[in-house]
Amino acid sequence: MYSELSAGGPGAPEPSRVQAAAKVVRILPQSGELPAELARQLDPGEAWVIQSALAQKVETVAIDEKVGRRVARIYGLQVTGSLGILIRARRMGVIPNLETALTRMHDHGLWVSPELRAHALQAVDEAPLPERGSSKPSPPLSR
Repeated sequence: MYSELSAGGPGAPEPSRVQAAAKVVRILPQSGELPAELARQLDPGEAWVIQSALAQKVETVAIDEKVGRRVARIYGLQVTGSLGILIRARRMGVIPNLETALTRMHDHGLWVSPELRAHALQAVDEAPLPERGSSKPSPPLSR
């Protein structure tokens, strides 16, 4: 998850701000082997997140992939993802602009559907910025 938030590149403020705001608790993976059912269904990172959360009685995990989210819910865990963390950080004033953070993620290869992006921006009362290279004039401000 941290690598996704770090997609803004060196010097991007989001990772350090989000870490500070979220009071990050590091969960260390349990030693030993993963339960077979988790290892079969998920990549090792997601499987360890779920296994560690269950072992340490953590209620919410951060997973973006659809299958990992579904499996986490089956095990009774609450789920958030990169967007949920960024929305929370924006609401807390940790990051000044969600659109900028999403654009940086996209520029570094992390894709978010246009519908989900619009929903996230709406959740923090931000209007999307004009598309790059768009020659459309801005609509007039209503009075």
